[in-house]
Amino acid sequence: MNMYLRAIGFSEINSYKDLDDILNLVVSSPDKKHVAPISDEEDFVEFFKYFAKGIGICVTGVYDSDGVFRMVNHFPFAEGRHLSIYEEHEVLGISYRLRYCAYCDDSRLGVLLIFILLNIADYLKYTSEKIEAGSEENIGNKNAYLSALSVGGKIILPVHENEERREQARMDRRNRTKLVTDAKNGDREAIDSLTIEDIGTYESISKRALTEDIYSIVDTSFYPYGSESDHYSIIGTVLDYDILENELTGESIYLLLIEANDVILDLAINSRDLLGVPSIGMRFKGNIWLQGKLEF
Repeated sequence: MNMYLRAIGFSEINSYKDLDDILNLVVSSPDKKHVAPISDEEDFVEFFKYFAKGIGICVTGVYDSDGVFRMVNHFPFAEGRHLSIYEEHEVLGISYRLRYCAYCDDSRLGVLLIFILLNIADYLKYTSEKIEAGSEENIGNKNAYLSALSVGGKIILPVHENEERREQARMDRRNRTKLVTDAKNGDREAIDSLTIEDIGTYESISKRALTEDIYSIVDTSFYPYGSESDHYSIIGTVLDYDILENELTGESIYLLLIEANDVILDLAINSRDLLGVPSIGMRFKGNIWLQGKLEF
């Protein structure tokens, strides 16, 4: 049973029978259904059912040669509404689970960004057409719309900064992103500059941590968390928010628009699991399951 079902308002699922009833509802009355061939014998199919605006459950499986549907996987999702990344992506599939993850090397984060792919059928059709045309399977640069689910987070105060400091911080982040990009391309000077900068940052933080709270020093962060490759721990600014209601259970869901390390994403969390009340300008701190759609 997927633990993130509670993030979209299903915190009271107590048995697999309850889950089966919901999944059967998704398959029998989907809001969207996409089909893509995966072999001469089978077609991939994904069913999407929304239980609030942009939030719902996806069921994936196959139609066999007799037209019988066989369920393979399911997962809750939140759809990203804003462009998050334009980078070169790769997609890795786990065939027996019909699950696909996309990944890219985002210079703003300095780590490999991995997220579960929500529009699998679009990807399968795209790669199939490229193969038929004799093109490379590499999907290249694509727009990515990121989203996330969380089952535990808190609202914390923002770092007090005037406009001049905020602009300086933006410039510093842009300069660092350029240095990271140059370093990836083998620029020795950029590598040395990053090394010196990291040493200076470590020394500065070590001194400040003796007298300051860590969250007044670290304004934003985005780094891998746990053993799953698509899980992250983030601190990000709340740019906007909405309060939704699961149409089936009546549970309240916060949909937060978050900016963390200059990456924008939509995050859904059950109101029961969020400590504090969100407002624009405050910060969200928590662990997330990263999802996304690629624009093919």
